[in-house]
Amino acid sequence: MRKRDNLSLDRRQPPARRRLLKSGKVLLGKHPVPCTIRNLSGTGACLEVQTTAGIPSKFEVVLENQPARSCEIIWLDETKLGVKFSQQE
Repeated sequence: MRKRDNLSLDRRQPPARRRLLKSGKVLLGKHPVPCTIRNLSGTGACLEVQTTAGIPSKFEVVLENQPARSCEIIWLDETKLGVKFSQQE
């Protein structure tokens, strides 16, 4: 019986997310919704809002000191949503 070579296993780990408490805005037409960025990676973020009701599945978000980024909701609950940034950016 051969031992498995751990180096040959293809292990894909998600990008590391940095924990944050920074402000941002979910852009919904003329009325941006304030949000708190709870964690952030190069591919997505966790945003906290007062309520997720009425937020569409795709929208733009402005993270503190960065240009607006298109994103898509991956998961949500009453006050938090996990988003994936669009690959186009």
